[in-house]
Amino acid sequence: YEAPWRDPWEPFFVAPARGVPPFDERFLQYGFNRISQACELHVAGFRFAVLDGAFVTHRGFKEPGGFHRGREAELGLNRRLFRAFREELRRRYPGSDRRC
Repeated sequence: YEAPWRDPWEPFFVAPARGVPPFDERFLQYGFNRISQACELHVAGFRFAVLDGAFVTHRGFKEPGGFHRGREAELGLNRRLFRAFREELRRRYPGSDRRC
């Protein structure tokens, strides 16, 4: 079934190596890295579908106090970068009525 876009959204997804907008490498470390690519896919007109019988596992847990010291600074920088990134998407996809 199709999974509609919701903001904010950080899905794990499977995509072909070609024909998909590349990951924006300006987003480093913590925050907005997966969401920026999913956002661009959405604005570019891609749709997300849930795979039947497939799953992904994530190793490790996030625990209070378990993040590195620079996490908040990284998150703040990536948050500001994401705001500019969304404006770039409007220029990159002028015919799209999708936003994120």
